[in-house]
Amino acid sequence: MERDFVDWVLARWRAERPDLDVSSIAVAGRLARVARLQGRRLERVCRDIGVNLGELSVLTTLRRAGQPHHLTPSELYRATMVTSGAMTKRIDHLLALGLVERVRDPRDARSVRVGLTPAGLDFVDAAVGPYLEAEREVVAALTAEEQVELARLLRKLLLALEGTAATHGAGS
Repeated sequence: MERDFVDWVLARWRAERPDLDVSSIAVAGRLARVARLQGRRLERVCRDIGVNLGELSVLTTLRRAGQPHHLTPSELYRATMVTSGAMTKRIDHLLALGLVERVRDPRDARSVRVGLTPAGLDFVDAAVGPYLEAEREVVAALTAEEQVELARLLRKLLLALEGTAATHGAGS
């Protein structure tokens, strides 16, 4: 059987501290490592199209919002799970690129919404294909059935964690 980096970590812990139960590392360590490696791959895709992963997340969140592709900055930072400061930086850069615009909220003139410009809509629609292809490459080592099973198990884990976050304050 092939061994991965996490197998090495587990072996080292077992050698150094056989008294510890390190079995959680088999799952949690692999999840963290997969997330890091996938993030690097997706960052390369984003860099090739002229934005970073966080900025593409803003654009895709606005795209998924449906017409008129506008959200408040608060809705954006909650949806993308970043701080308001990080969101402001992302929005400012996307404004400079001409991909988003700030518009007055028609229901409350004191509020501002962020929306895709026509160029932003074209940009995100073109970017989604290469991004999804990179994601498919990440999971290609698994059969279709394995992908369905892994998605089911990860949903179960995520629901448990999201319940904890809701109880203890999301974003902490």
